[in-house]
Amino acid sequence: MWQRLVEEHAASVAESTVRDFVRQVRAELAGELLPPVTVAQEHPAGAEAEVDFGEFRAKVAGQTLRLWLFVMRLSCSARAFAMVFAHQAQEAFFEGHVLAFEHFQGVPGRIRYDNLKPAVTGC
Repeated sequence: MWQRLVEEHAASVAESTVRDFVRQVRAELAGELLPPVTVAQEHPAGAEAEVDFGEFRAKVAGQTLRLWLFVMRLSCSARAFAMVFAHQAQEAFFEGHVLAFEHFQGVPGRIRYDNLKPAVTGC
């Protein structure tokens, strides 16, 4: 292929460059190397936040406790608010929201919920 490029098109390219290019194209055609895909996301300030409320375990004073973590993260800045609760009752879920709104000094236009099972089952 390199010889044909040089002879037929007077290409000024190194043989190794052509060899590397051919190897890359063959890999792509074989599905071994997928081109990178990037999807740009835009989040205007204050437009959106995401909430997660989930269980975790922590050792406190030598005792393993079952606790729940409320996290609200602003989509634009990735700024986050987190609060730990000793229970997962609706009151904790609502209090987490109120404290996050106070922390951010406002309410996002839209809130996405990552995992609501602990908040709605109460188990």
